[in-house]
Amino acid sequence: MRTYPKIRIKGFTDPWEQSKFGEILKVYPFKPYLAEPCDNGQYEVIQQGNVPVVGYADGSPCYDYEKVTVFGDHTVSLYKTKSPFFVASDGVKILSADNMDGNFLYSLLERYKPKPEGYKRHFSILKEKICFFSPNSEEQLKIGLFFSKLDNLITLHQRKCESLKLVKKSFLEKLFPKDGEKFPELRFKGFTDPWEQRKFVETFDFLPNNSLSRAQLTYENGTVKNVHYGDVLIKFGELLDVGKEELPNLIDDSLIKNYSSAVLKNGDIVIADAAEDETVGKCSEIKGIKDEKILSGLHTIPVRPRFEFENGYLGYFMNSHSYHDQLLPLIQGTKVSSISKKVLENTVISYPASSSEQEKIATFFENLTNLITLHQRKCEALKSAKQFFLQNMFV
Repeated sequence: MRTYPKIRIKGFTDPWEQSKFGEILKVYPFKPYLAEPCDNGQYEVIQQGNVPVVGYADGSPCYDYEKVTVFGDHTVSLYKTKSPFFVASDGVKILSADNMDGNFLYSLLERYKPKPEGYKRHFSILKEKICFFSPNSEEQLKIGLFFSKLDNLITLHQRKCESLKLVKKSFLEKLFPKDGEKFPELRFKGFTDPWEQRKFVETFDFLPNNSLSRAQLTYENGTVKNVHYGDVLIKFGELLDVGKEELPNLIDDSLIKNYSSAVLKNGDIVIADAAEDETVGKCSEIKGIKDEKILSGLHTIPVRPRFEFENGYLGYFMNSHSYHDQLLPLIQGTKVSSISKKVLENTVISYPASSSEQEKIATFFENLTNLITLHQRKCEALKSAKQFFLQNMFV
């Protein structure tokens, strides 16, 4: 049977060959390392796990790193080494194939690797898999280079995203005063006055929430939207733009009559009052409401400012260390962490009296957040493109 991929590098027309992985793969024995991993060692250390590279250790030179792929047998993780000198621990396989480009082999394994669910010995599964590959070394080289460049581009956006997250974290610590202080470490030019401080209960009014479970919500239909605490913890950022984010709806719209006093407005804050860790208290400021009816759902504490703040300021302040660190000694529970309305009442809200300074802070963080989101979306788009090409440039 003559076999061809759907998408082909221009100039190549010959059929691809068929084989079992077990017939083409060369497996090297692992070399255990004795030294503890460290940052300044000479040799790259690869071990089993979701993050196979754990540092550097002393060892002996091992294999042609440009030709081999590391296969994590238990987690089906693949890794290309960055150094010509590396050692590996048990649980990983060092793989190469005679007369096959290293980048091409890596992509071929990505295309065919078994799924981790339900398999105890993934390499045994892999060895029996039928694969198709180009016998032409020039075509292998071009395909391998294509996917290598795509991987590098994905990594570039991932690193940029992580770098921006660290920048944002740093500014969240420095643009708001530390607990009990009235001046932040960094200040926008032209602002010198001390910040105002008020107790939570003097700043906000509590709003009712509902206790509707996920089973009572749907993304299929309905007109009354609901903010679930799980989405606040994981999905939503400091600002929740209801016109852009996908929110679940109440299955039964008629329930709105029970919560007429709980309909949210722009500027309201929704706080998650339960979590499995110290992220409890994470919150989102609501924005973008036009005619929509939005409710605050299960395990949330919705609040409304008693006086006006600039859009976005509270969302960023209440997720900063300046505020969230106040919650840490107030958290209750062991397996599930929680906070109550009562303990929130005496926490302190800090803010500059100048609305202009509030606006500059909020705009700065919103622009930074948008830049992070841009790189995240580019990264996801590139990952989707890679999956498409893996499916279509290989048989």
